[in-house]
Amino acid sequence: MPSLNLILMAGMPGTGKSTVAREIGSVFGFPVIDKDVIATALLDAEIPEDQMQPAAYDTCFALTRDLLMQHQSLILDTPAVHPIVWERAQALCNQAGATLIPVLCVADRDIRNHRVASRVAMRSQPAGQSRTPGYARERFAHLPPDRIELVTDVELPDVLDQVIRQLRSRGGV
Repeated sequence: MPSLNLILMAGMPGTGKSTVAREIGSVFGFPVIDKDVIATALLDAEIPEDQMQPAAYDTCFALTRDLLMQHQSLILDTPAVHPIVWERAQALCNQAGATLIPVLCVADRDIRNHRVASRVAMRSQPAGQSRTPGYARERFAHLPPDRIELVTDVELPDVLDQVIRQLRSRGGV
């Protein structure tokens, strides 16, 4: 039986997490659970904004748990800025016997701001300028040092080659 993996995407808005997640999912045949899709659906259902974020995360983790228990590897696309996201993902992987692989996408603030300003945003996605300077790596100190870190300032094919090579080198993916 192939190994069971949860790839946890992490990074500031505009770093390309969702783009990379969809591409990885396509290469490996893994479904992608995108927190912004769920959060937008909750906003469209008129869930108050202060309740939407916790409900979106709870839904993401419920879906993740369900797929892992079906022995389905997947990708969880969230910013993962808060340590609780990492902790909840770890707990699910421990419960399911899965390997948790964090993928941190980083890009310089000017690039992030440009991407956020130019995309067609979902209702749940932030708009405006990031106040976090540089690459914002310090926001992700809770992720383990053996994480896969992608500098997404370069062209997408180069980023994808790098992440696919690193995922394959970890075995089982």
